[in-house]
Amino acid sequence: MSASSNLADLPPTVATWRDQLDRIAERASPCRYMPLVRWAAVREAAINFYDRFGADALALG
Repeated sequence: MSASSNLADLPPTVATWRDQLDRIAERASPCRYMPLVRWAAVREAAINFYDRFGADALALG
């Protein structure tokens, strides 16, 4: 988890999304066709999105 985020500060649904993504290692691409370098970047971007905009995204449906 990034230093700027705390799961307790996120709405429960967003915290669940964030936690599940955090459980997938950056060195374990969930797609055999996605190189590890690309997966690590996608994972980091998604975590950043949840931390910064997750509550807004949830509110917008």
